[in-house]
Amino acid sequence: MHFEEIFRALNKGKIRYLVIGGVAVNLYGHMRATMDLDLLISLDPENRKKFLTLMKELKFRSIKPSLARKLLLGEYPPKGIKVVTFFRDEFELIDVFIQSPIDFEAAYKRRKIFRSDRLSISTVSYDLLISMKKDADREIDMFDVRYLEHARRLKKRGKTE
Repeated sequence: MHFEEIFRALNKGKIRYLVIGGVAVNLYGHMRATMDLDLLISLDPENRKKFLTLMKELKFRSIKPSLARKLLLGEYPPKGIKVVTFFRDEFELIDVFIQSPIDFEAAYKRRKIFRSDRLSISTVSYDLLISMKKDADREIDMFDVRYLEHARRLKKRGKTE
């Protein structure tokens, strides 16, 4: 998995996170190309600090350092800014929401943990992923929703047959 090192480091650092976006869709079984890792993190001060320390340790930089600083300090970002992007090279991008579109604590309690090769990956629940994709209302998100809902129908049908 492309982001394995990041997941291992997040877990080792005891950083509370949830995978959302395209990687979450992939984890739920719909393989599609995605260039970035979308994360929600707990925005409590300790978790923010651990996350930013980890980004430095892994040699990720922020595209907009002033936004990363706001994330660290818990300052309200400029109007309309919801995400801080970190990069290590042109193919390793991490988008971190600094204004969570959902209640992180409630979502974290309902999270799905995927396990693979002694690696745990905290991901938003299936229903919440679909809801977030619908709210985003972009063409790729609606495609993901159609796939996820179709897969759910097939799974239910398989259980009753």
